[in-house]
Amino acid sequence: MMRRVMVVTGGSRGIGAAIALGLAEAGADVLLTYREKHDEAHEIVKQIEAKGRRALAVKMDVTHRLQVEQAAHQAEAFGPIQILVNNAGINKPTDFDQVSDADWDMVLDA
Repeated sequence: MMRRVMVVTGGSRGIGAAIALGLAEAGADVLLTYREKHDEAHEIVKQIEAKGRRALAVKMDVTHRLQVEQAAHQAEAFGPIQILVNNAGINKPTDFDQVSDADWDMVLDA
């Protein structure tokens, strides 16, 4: 993976953060996106940079087309993207049998 540029959506915490850090450990430069967790995203950036890799955190909500387009432009400026890890997702914390059709559609469309 040396010198490859990777994009990890939803990279500020959990599985996305672990993927971003693992890619950096393998030698990749990483652009990660986040929706709300600014501080967590920038902490992951610091950890990636400590590994000697380039990193950038970009605020992006996958349900807002304009934000996705803006993030894509920032990704292009970061470098030629070789791999996209589409990890971002949304959910509505509720019991499964209480999920409305609208909420179900929102989760699948994100």
